[in-house]
Amino acid sequence: MHMFARVALVLLFCSGIAQADSAWLEGYANHEQLTTQLKQLADEDRASLASLGKTAEGRDVWVLTVGRGDVDQKPGVLVMGAVQADEIFASELAVEMAKGLLNKAGDDEKVAKLLDEVTFYFIPRPSPDATERLFASPYIAGGVNSRSTDADRDGATDEDPSDDLNGDGVYSQMRVADPTGEWIVHPDDPRIMIRADRSKGEIGKYRLLTEGIDNDNDEKWNEDGPGGVDFNKNFTFEYPFFGEAAGPHQVSEPETRAVADFAFGHGNIFMVLSIAPQQNLIKPWAPANNESGRIKTKVLKADVPYFKSFADAYGKKVTTAGAPSAASEAGSFVHWAYFHYGRWSLATPGWWIPKVEAEKTAEQPDEASDDSSKEASEETEPGEPTESSNETAADEGDKQAEPDKEETKKPDTRAADEVNALAWFDKIGREGFIEWQTVDHPDFAGKQVEVGGFHPLSRLLPPHDELLKRAGGHVEFLIETASTRPQLAIAEATAEELGGGVVRIKATAINHGPLPTMSAMGNITGQLQRLELAIELPKSAKLLSGTARYPLAVLKDHGGNVTKQWLIEFAGDPPNSLKLTLGTPSIGFVSKKVEINVED
Repeated sequence: MHMFARVALVLLFCSGIAQADSAWLEGYANHEQLTTQLKQLADEDRASLASLGKTAEGRDVWVLTVGRGDVDQKPGVLVMGAVQADEIFASELAVEMAKGLLNKAGDDEKVAKLLDEVTFYFIPRPSPDATERLFASPYIAGGVNSRSTDADRDGATDEDPSDDLNGDGVYSQMRVADPTGEWIVHPDDPRIMIRADRSKGEIGKYRLLTEGIDNDNDEKWNEDGPGGVDFNKNFTFEYPFFGEAAGPHQVSEPETRAVADFAFGHGNIFMVLSIAPQQNLIKPWAPANNESGRIKTKVLKADVPYFKSFADAYGKKVTTAGAPSAASEAGSFVHWAYFHYGRWSLATPGWWIPKVEAEKTAEQPDEASDDSSKEASEETEPGEPTESSNETAADEGDKQAEPDKEETKKPDTRAADEVNALAWFDKIGREGFIEWQTVDHPDFAGKQVEVGGFHPLSRLLPPHDELLKRAGGHVEFLIETASTRPQLAIAEATAEELGGGVVRIKATAINHGPLPTMSAMGNITGQLQRLELAIELPKSAKLLSGTARYPLAVLKDHGGNVTKQWLIEFAGDPPNSLKLTLGTPSIGFVSKKVEINVED
């Protein structure tokens, strides 16, 4: 069938069907609304707003700076929202964190002092073109920008997009009855599709595809839609060359370059906190077993205790029950921030569908049950025989079960996340699943084709008011984490006259903070300016030994220190004191005067 005829046919049976409910976006800001919110925040005394650059579609990549004074000369924390562009809630959460920080600074002296000492940079929506696509019907998830790509490498770009076959304003899925397919319906819920387990004798009955027609007649469906590149696959760490949505090369997109340029241009940033699926604040990343390789792809063992302490602190501020495992790291921003940018890189998913506990049935034991039955029921799955019941059955020998008592079927645990999502929709009273609906499909004449599945936004977004409830804990964690930075001091600074106008100066640099002055990975990358202990000398002074600026090795946490000395010859009387300065942009600077008392 000619492509235009196919499209006409699709439009014909789409007509007259109601558009899908967009309630999932209620309360969420599109780019224009986000810009308004950020400009309002920038009117606050401690905030300012700047654009890092324009995307291909002309949208600004905004950075909201929260701090006071010469902000770029103070230790900085970079907060990234919506690193995965279709997770709009992450953008909203980053904005709420900025609001919370500013609000607390007005009431809490501790927070106000923190904003005098530390600068916070918020990039709530680093890939605005990709995020904006979620606000347009038909709704589709994916998180890629609008760069034309040849995803199927056939020499054409964007030629086989999804199609809204049932006209509900959503690109969902379609299942095609096919004895050669790999999919079956879930035995406990026919809405959900699972792969047939042939080892259990299951036989596939369906093909499962994305909703649409084969526009380019290559017997593939929707494999080359409009766009694009995923911001979170476009960075240099383990970049997935030729991978789907990874882009033509690393840092190929205007938004990716803008964020990377900003990061490298701000040597004061010592930590990055991302709201992203590559999380390590709930379960820290696994360390390297062998660190001898030149290229590091696992967390260095020396950094492991600190990542664990960050995770422990997060768990005390934010409920983490039921959180998802960390997503793949190929080309991700979060891993780039640690392995290539060299900063402490922390990540949280920010939100996930909570675990919905199954309601007890009348057949389940109640609180009045004896202790042994209660203990057994807690250790087994619903409907699974307990150890005590098995023992009883063995004692009774060949006694047959009562004929009117049916055996309880053990639930099928496959697609547990999807089953839980359906239960959550019921609990919050939202329609998150599109019931399967039969359609006539031009590519599958004579076969049953149904369109349906999860609404593409339903598992990405919580109701907005639920998201706001999580913001407070994240603000508290941000404040606490920023306070864990290294704390420098110059101790035991002394001057000793050696005669002939020569003076020996000795000083000890010390770190009292709970973090080392640089992570082990940061020390390897060389992307952070080294800690220095410097001495200011008058023109009349001659340095006999030592250097005016000592580059220091990494100082360990909780008292790590190093002592340096200088031999200085003065032509004439020495000054009463000399100034010592210790620091680096990512930690800050401290100074101390060493008194020189030369006897007559």
